[in-house]
Amino acid sequence: MRATAPILLILLLVAGFDAFCLIDLARAQAGQVRSLPKWAWAVVICASNPWGGLFYLVYGRLRGPAAGRLDLAPQTTGDPARVAAAWHGEVSPAAIEIDRLAKRFGATTALDGLSFAVRPGHVTGFLGPNGAGKTTTMRIALGLVAPTSGTALIGGRRYQDIVRPLRQVGALLDAGEVHSGRTGRQHLLSIARSNGIGRRRVDEVLQLTGLDAVAHRPAGGRFVDANARKDVLVRSPQASDLVRLLVAQGATVRPAGDGGLAVTGMGAPLIADLAAGQRIAVHELTPRHASLEDAYLGLTSASTDYRAGTATPGTAPPGADRTGAARTGAGS
Repeated sequence: MRATAPILLILLLVAGFDAFCLIDLARAQAGQVRSLPKWAWAVVICASNPWGGLFYLVYGRLRGPAAGRLDLAPQTTGDPARVAAAWHGEVSPAAIEIDRLAKRFGATTALDGLSFAVRPGHVTGFLGPNGAGKTTTMRIALGLVAPTSGTALIGGRRYQDIVRPLRQVGALLDAGEVHSGRTGRQHLLSIARSNGIGRRRVDEVLQLTGLDAVAHRPAGGRFVDANARKDVLVRSPQASDLVRLLVAQGATVRPAGDGGLAVTGMGAPLIADLAAGQRIAVHELTPRHASLEDAYLGLTSASTDYRAGTATPGTAPPGADRTGAARTGAGS
């Protein structure tokens, strides 16, 4: 009997530890549990004791003043005033927060100390010229690229730590990556299934976006070709002669600014041949193809509620502060 006493004591301690972990798990808020959903942690704790409970306490439980909030410790460590504000609950939650993000590709610096926050209820514009680092930032936020330094959090967590990320984050970095052999509905259904999202939600999304009428068309029958502008930019010191020649051959010509001509209905090689045949000098001949953004803006231009205007020098446009950034947005 004395030999079994230590074993019983150990079993009681293990059972008590498991009970403590299960009670702690039951009381924890959704934002305080990471890596796995609460039901999965319950299975781990019960199936592997006491190691399951230890794993839960180390890897599954967030503690401290930031636990359960969207503004977590990595977002506030650089600013003592912000740490105090987070402690007292004065910082509004951020859906996306980029904090001192840096990324270097060899000798090339793509990002250097970028910080911004996307707050609920605000429209945030992420702007910049080609090569500014917009796509790199988004790829880091989505866990596709590792940062050199800094943090990128979505809902207070790294994208890699979200168990079913599609339930919280929607992203399409390149519309050309959609499988051309699938219909729009098939594409949405394939990615929905990977995150435990049912067919009903796919149909709801198609209806909400007004795409239910074309949901069964091939996704590769891409939108840009149907709605985007395609023309050739031509510059010539004999513009009037060139216009008469091209119009006579069935092309449509309109002014393109700075003395240029936008020619549609005729390709650049034919324009060059016609101009050369009539000894008309051509200084520029550039085929132009609109992007997905251009096609979308052109298609929806008639439905625009608010348009940006040109501000008078020295004054800020309506709805903007003196830096030119909209009050309800943040750009980079």
